[in-house]
Amino acid sequence: MEELAETNSLGKLRHRSDPRERNVFIHPLIHEGQTTTSPTELPSTFPSFVPTVRPSSVPSALPSTSNQIITLTPAPVANAPGEPREPNNEPNEPNEPEPNEPPSVDDETDEPNSPSDDSDPIIASSIDDLLFQLMSLNGAIYDIGTPQNFALSALQNSSPALDPNDPDDRVEIIQRYALNTLYFSTDGGEWESNDLWTSPNNPCGFRNGNEEIEDAWFGIVCDSELKVVEKVSLDTNGLRGALPSDIRGLSSLNRLEISNNQLSGLLTESVGELTGLSVLDIGTNFFTGTIPPSIGNIKSLLLLDVSSNFLSGSVADIGDLTTLLTLKADTNFFGGTLASELFSIIPLISLEMDNNLFTGTIPSEIGQLSNVISLSFSTNALSGTIPEEFGNLENLETFDASSNFLGEQLPDVFDGLFYLKKFDMALNYLSGTLPQTLLFNTAVLNTLNISGNILGMDLTLPEDLGQMTSLRSLDLSTNQFIGTIPESIGEMENLVELRLDRNFLTGQLPDSVNRLSNMQFLSVSENSLSGFPIGLTNLTKLERLQLSNNKFNEIPNEIFTDFQNLELLNVSRNEIDGNTFPNRFESTALKTVDLSFNNFNGAFDISSLMGLVNVQNLQLADCSIQSSLPDDINVLQSLVTLNFDSNSLSGTVPSTLGEINSLQNILLAGNQLTGTIPSELGQLENLRILELQSNLLSGAIPFEFESLCCLDSFNYSGNFISD
Repeated sequence: MEELAETNSLGKLRHRSDPRERNVFIHPLIHEGQTTTSPTELPSTFPSFVPTVRPSSVPSALPSTSNQIITLTPAPVANAPGEPREPNNEPNEPNEPEPNEPPSVDDETDEPNSPSDDSDPIIASSIDDLLFQLMSLNGAIYDIGTPQNFALSALQNSSPALDPNDPDDRVEIIQRYALNTLYFSTDGGEWESNDLWTSPNNPCGFRNGNEEIEDAWFGIVCDSELKVVEKVSLDTNGLRGALPSDIRGLSSLNRLEISNNQLSGLLTESVGELTGLSVLDIGTNFFTGTIPPSIGNIKSLLLLDVSSNFLSGSVADIGDLTTLLTLKADTNFFGGTLASELFSIIPLISLEMDNNLFTGTIPSEIGQLSNVISLSFSTNALSGTIPEEFGNLENLETFDASSNFLGEQLPDVFDGLFYLKKFDMALNYLSGTLPQTLLFNTAVLNTLNISGNILGMDLTLPEDLGQMTSLRSLDLSTNQFIGTIPESIGEMENLVELRLDRNFLTGQLPDSVNRLSNMQFLSVSENSLSGFPIGLTNLTKLERLQLSNNKFNEIPNEIFTDFQNLELLNVSRNEIDGNTFPNRFESTALKTVDLSFNNFNGAFDISSLMGLVNVQNLQLADCSIQSSLPDDINVLQSLVTLNFDSNSLSGTVPSTLGEINSLQNILLAGNQLTGTIPSELGQLENLRILELQSNLLSGAIPFEFESLCCLDSFNYSGNFISD
């Protein structure tokens, strides 16, 4: 059962990282301009009392932050510019709403004035008048129940002394409002950390006597004068909801880091107004829709991370970001062809486009990325060939285009890729032989994976394979190589992982394998190999040995004596004779032993396995074993799966199996076991599968089995057991 013993390192499954896989509750989103008439529809951060009509005052209290409780006095809704405010003389009983309206919008355009637009000086009669003129979209600050209205209320109550016509105060008003709106739009009261948010404290904090910054809002970093917000860092902080367009108020922002949260909805166009950004990281959220074209306005952007979202459409607009160094757009639903505009961003160092829906070819413009170090296009639907211009990427260190439909022969252009460390083209349709310039690129290449292609096509493994002495991982599995494994493979003394499984290789493992003293994982399963070299004593670091589905007729005894780090041994489906085994298997490291589907011709004593004291998975199905299960089987206290299906076991089912609390699967079907089912098996609270069918068992099912709450499958048919 190779599937139980082997982890396929090649499988490229589309996945979504946390928090997408979690079963989480997301509060209803509060969008701009939306009014709410039921307090049960609001996130927990919002005040519990929400009027259904526009009153003369906003709610009198806001939720507390983690460190501070803020009690707010009623904040009146703004009258039109120049009109006096009516005082609220009875705070316990709000006045009836006045008939006055927000400032006139007769000449208002669809978009408010830019917060940084000084071409037409603005005179504001109040804080809300200033925000109405500079920030409000369709008067959302006056719509009771919106995040914008709560943000205004918090600002008016925490900082009533700010002068909307003072330049410094104006900056603080706009920044506080933008931050407050972010807080109320993303369920700020439920953040992992929300220290001092919406409080009267300056978001930037202050410097103490030691010039250390104190009492800044959590995740906020400002300039040296502590006046202008330059960084918002709220990664992995439990934000949920929509990113508000009011984020545009942080016009001096340099870094916006909100990854690994539960933000959703469209990525606001307003992000394009943050033209000073150098880092925009929204990865691992729930954003949908397309990347807004306004993203191209952020000419100073160095890092853009939109990975692990639900974004779709084209990425062509990113091509306008001519200073970009790192682009992470993996694990989304972007589609179409790879936009040539991307490959005109000459400064790019890292480009990650894997796990998307891209089609078409890799454009020849890829050769323009002379500074690129890492390229990843894996798990898309790309076709065609690797272009010759690939050889121009003289600084390339990592290339991954696995799991696509790329075909034909690799171009022989690797002679100039002196820094290439990893090259992965697994699961494509490559054909032909390995390029000579790749075989002799021995400087730093440490990982080569071309598994799952149609290389070989009745060709042998190249004799020059041993020239790749810098390799630590070589995977040529699932191709069509024939012939023998070349002796030169012993020259690859740095190899830690070698996979040649699922080919048509014949002969024996070459003697030179003994020189691979750093080897930890060796897999040659599913070939037609038939022999071992004499002595394998140098492979003392070996942890996993996969030899299944071959024609081996013996296992060298030193595997059980000298391989003290070996955790997995799979020699299933071979021609192994039971007479070749040692009298006793001794290993404290082995956790999985699969000897199933061999023919031991009755010459095997199960007691010889009792030295595998830490084994978890013991597979000996269909091995023609004529023995009995020993009573001291309970020494295998780590056992999870015991499989002796389809043998000729005799004797009884040992009651001592009930003392192995870790047991989950007992498979003893198709034998000649007699006696009754031991009641002690009812003590195995983790037991899930019990297969006893087609034996000679008798008696009744023990009543202790009624307590086996995890038992999913129990088959006792073909016996003499009464219900």
